[in-house]
Amino acid sequence: DRDVTGVQTCALPISKQEKAADKKYATCVGSAPMYVDVSSDAFNNNSAGYGLSSETAFVASPKLLKRDAHRAVSAHGQQCIKQLLASAATAAGASNPTVTLQKLSEPSQSGLDAVFGFHFTISFTVAGQQANLYGYDIGFGRGNAEVSVEETGTTDEPQSVTTDPVATLVGRAKKQVPAGGLALK
Repeated sequence: DRDVTGVQTCALPISKQEKAADKKYATCVGSAPMYVDVSSDAFNNNSAGYGLSSETAFVASPKLLKRDAHRAVSAHGQQCIKQLLASAATAAGASNPTVTLQKLSEPSQSGLDAVFGFHFTISFTVAGQQANLYGYDIGFGRGNAEVSVEETGTTDEPQSVTTDPVATLVGRAKKQVPAGGLALK
């Protein structure tokens, strides 16, 4: 199998927890239903203190993708993201999570319909100790496909999201997804 990015891989179904989080976010922000939502093991890397993952989703039309991207970066969308991250931290055993979110500048990318991203910090208490988790969530849309890459770690230094994986995913999406999107049945 090949995912939308052209990576030879086995598409991994989204876990029940991820599906529940996606549904909660979609309800909060008012996103369009996704026809396909898979992750790629080609970019999944979860080692001690660091994680990298990618996900591809398709909506019914390029118009809906652009609308959803706009909603994600709106003040309301950002509040939904903060709530989702705080809930995930609590579910993982953290106490008193506080989430800060910083919208990243949206560089112009020819051939893409939407580019968006956030840097986040989750401060929390676990086992009586104060800790922080840092991350980047960067996404883009082409046609009716949305590709996102998320990086998390215990240091505030990006390991790779801001360099190679995003460039690789963008290049492959431009080759695989027509500007008008893929027909969904």
